[in-house]
Amino acid sequence: MKKIILLFLCVVVFCVGCTTNKNLIAEESELKETHIGRAVLKEAVREAANSIYEDSGIIQTNEYKPFTKKMVVYGITFVAKDDVSDEFMLKVAKTMKEMFTQKEGIDLNLQENVLQNLYKYNALIPVVKGEFNLESSNKEMEKFSKIERENSICDIIMEGSEYQTLEVVEHILHTVTDVGLHYALTDQWGLTKESMVYKSMQEAIDKNYYNISGYEDIPEGSTKERILIQEFAYWVISSAWNVQESYGLGEEEWSLKNRETLKESLLSAYNLYEMNIPKIMTVPSKETLDSFNE
Repeated sequence: MKKIILLFLCVVVFCVGCTTNKNLIAEESELKETHIGRAVLKEAVREAANSIYEDSGIIQTNEYKPFTKKMVVYGITFVAKDDVSDEFMLKVAKTMKEMFTQKEGIDLNLQENVLQNLYKYNALIPVVKGEFNLESSNKEMEKFSKIERENSICDIIMEGSEYQTLEVVEHILHTVTDVGLHYALTDQWGLTKESMVYKSMQEAIDKNYYNISGYEDIPEGSTKERILIQEFAYWVISSAWNVQESYGLGEEEWSLKNRETLKESLLSAYNLYEMNIPKIMTVPSKETLDSFNE
């Protein structure tokens, strides 16, 4: 959503205008060469995992400074500082695993393809306490800039959000759609103007179901295009899962808040969802979703 997207662009990704440091401006140009929409690596950086359905648990590490701990769950690396509670991280891990349960009706080959793409393109989500602020020193910024260059980072997860359940669901889905689905199902979910999700998004905008006025401050280009697609994909999937009305924010950005209204009003999006999402992932259990508000 807008607040987190802009926080991410300005604070986490160091967009030009947030700093006058020449090195960081150079990195802006570099990311355009190596990443789609300044977030998703254009080339795989490692081979497929031997077993993608693994949860590493929480590991203390200096690998992702300034973060101090990590966990790798089904292809996504989650990193955090020590102020983020282990309990919260473990709930995030459980959510990820329940999204990708191996049950009847799931196409395991397709599901594994999606998860392996997360792994091969270094999908990474910073988990932060409250609003994320790096120290103002160039040294601290350079540490994060290195992580940014080497990974696919589409957004962050904040512990302590007022709407904690969808804070987690939304930003896992951003990473899954931007990286996993983009590479596994490019024609349907790709971050391109030729994809079905882009064309359905344009229909939603034209019909005023998807209000993108909140993104006017983002310059036109591949970054804005990627953000608009990832947000739209989240709205479609979460509405088809019927979680917006139970855990949603009541935002004006999106008006089709459940499966029935999605089907009745934006059939292109509903059909796109039905084409492959139920074969890949499923809504986490109510118990797990409710646990974020306990």
